[in-house]
Amino acid sequence: MLAQGDQATKTAPVTISLGTRVIRDISCGGIFCMVVGTDNVLVGWGSNTGTIFADGTTTIRTTPSVVNKGSMPASKQILDIETTTTLSAIQCLLDDGNLWGWGVNTYGAVRIVFCVFNTRLVTTQ
Repeated sequence: MLAQGDQATKTAPVTISLGTRVIRDISCGGIFCMVVGTDNVLVGWGSNTGTIFADGTTTIRTTPSVVNKGSMPASKQILDIETTTTLSAIQCLLDDGNLWGWGVNTYGAVRIVFCVFNTRLVTTQ
């Protein structure tokens, strides 16, 4: 899950290259990572279980790949991104207050992570 183009174990820290993209937020699940840049582009790498890259495949991404945001409003900024650690699900909080989620929804995981957002919002007020 180190976005190096392979699945080899690394025994020392390595740079994960995202080009010139400046990272605003990062969240890693147990088998994948997602970042959102200041350009509002969502990029991820790792397992694609549950088609978390929203491309209709389950192809593993060994290098950073742009995530299809589907019908998420392009004019809205992603304020926060959360991933689940045991299931492949992603949730994004937009600047209009709407929560978007996709991926594996076993046990209603797409809804469960809302509690994480809610807790974060309450504790920062």
